[in-house]
Amino acid sequence: MCDKKIVEFSIMKEKESEKHKTLSNINIQWNEYKYDYQQELTSNLDKLSGDFNQSIINEIILWKLNRYAKIDDEALSYLNKINKTDKKINLSLTRKVL
Repeated sequence: MCDKKIVEFSIMKEKESEKHKTLSNINIQWNEYKYDYQQELTSNLDKLSGDFNQSIINEIILWKLNRYAKIDDEALSYLNKINKTDKKINLSLTRKVL
């Protein structure tokens, strides 16, 4: 009886694996995937040749989800001028950031 359960479990696992794509059963046609967004970031990621780190992984995920926020140097400078201890919003500075 125990052997029957093992065989049934094995058959069930085989059927489940047929439903899911894995690296061993997927056939990728790279020309199917064209990314027409965030060309600058796409170009930078295409040029990567070193080791991955958490920052690069985060960039890849945000790029793939098309949620990468690129902020220009001027806005970043204004953002860094906001005092962390301020109790009141500086509307002039906030408008410059946005």
